[in-house]
Amino acid sequence: MKRFLLAAVALSAVLGGSATAADLAVKAPVYRAPPLVWSWTGFYIGAHIGAGWGTKEWTNNTAPIGILTFAFSSDNSHTVNGILGGGQIGYNWQTGPLVWGVEIQASGADIKGKSLCFAAFVTDGCRSKVDGIATFAGRLGFAADRTMLYVKGGAAWAHDKFDVNSFGQPIVGASLTSASDSSWGWMLGTGVEYEFAGPWSAKVEYNYMDLGTKSYVFNAFGTVPVGIFEHFDITQRLHLVKFGINYRFGLGGVVAAY
Repeated sequence: MKRFLLAAVALSAVLGGSATAADLAVKAPVYRAPPLVWSWTGFYIGAHIGAGWGTKEWTNNTAPIGILTFAFSSDNSHTVNGILGGGQIGYNWQTGPLVWGVEIQASGADIKGKSLCFAAFVTDGCRSKVDGIATFAGRLGFAADRTMLYVKGGAAWAHDKFDVNSFGQPIVGASLTSASDSSWGWMLGTGVEYEFAGPWSAKVEYNYMDLGTKSYVFNAFGTVPVGIFEHFDITQRLHLVKFGINYRFGLGGVVAAY
């Protein structure tokens, strides 16, 4: 009888303990939010300022004109430099660390220079000025969170004004003659962009532009129709450095990485 009572007490203790354990509340798992990752995907718009420099190579193709042959015999090449500023618009699509995109940039500019045109007249001047620049480029970038290194390439456009002061000072009427024209070529560039606050990012970028060679004809005596013209082939190459800021719309920004 005593053994039976001891066994009953032991069984009751085991059953009671099991019920108590079963009644304990199950602790819910701790929720951890996924890490946040910066995405470059989306449309953006921005502005930039910068500087440009380059060369304007004037090759004189004027035909010999009697005693004026020597006067029209020299070539000319001079450097240009100055400032620029404008805006850009584009779209990025990020897949893993790679960022694909397209971008259009347009700038007003004051990039200019001058030098002597002809051998015989030491007061003569050929002047070049770039007052407008645009690029239409594709971009490929490598992103490390909020920093992106990229390269770009595509089409380049520039608007120029060329002045020729044939004799330094007017002799018969005005001696200054001008040509205003635009040129197309190609460009390559590279840069780095960094997101610093929400949808805002800043960048620094370098562009090389090759605008090829075009031919121009200038009246040697300005507005006086004496039938003497200077023929120049002008080759243009530019280097640009730009500092810009962009604002991103749409899909870009901080997203969860699941």
